[in-house]
Amino acid sequence: MSTLFKTSDGFRLYAKGASEIIVGRSNSYLDENGNVVPFTNHQEQLVKVIEDLAREGLRTIGIGFKNY
Repeated sequence: MSTLFKTSDGFRLYAKGASEIIVGRSNSYLDENGNVVPFTNHQEQLVKVIEDLAREGLRTIGIGFKNY
């Protein structure tokens, strides 16, 4: 599911869905201070954690955004 918002300098699209899909389509993430950090090795680690949780019956939901 996605929602588009108008911002002062364009648009921002928010999307929510399966975490592994959101992570797979992302090239960066926000750290605990709100700074944009490029994915390097962390992307594969994060997908592994998501898959481990899924094997335990725990479903995760991802949220991403893109500015236009």
